[in-house]
Amino acid sequence: MPITSQRSVIPMHRRSRQRTMERDWMVFSARHMDMQGIVNGIDYEAYDPKTDAKIQTHYDSTDFRTKKWKNKVKLQEDLGLSVDKKKYMIGLIQG
Repeated sequence: MPITSQRSVIPMHRRSRQRTMERDWMVFSARHMDMQGIVNGIDYEAYDPKTDAKIQTHYDSTDFRTKKWKNKVKLQEDLGLSVDKKKYMIGLIQG
């Protein structure tokens, strides 16, 4: 059975926040064998921009400022959007 959560974040005293974090850790520790894959993260081996075959232009931490925008422009073209490397884009995936 997957663990699901809906919680609002509200300001609280430090001690209350600590108790909440400890309770959450106990829940995850107790169910760690039920969890699979990457929880709230990304698989850096599968989606490495240096080697990812699904992107047009490869880049790394030393040259992403000069190359990464080329992938954004290609995606905008592929989706039929107006092409502008300065426009913000966001993608959401729900699984």
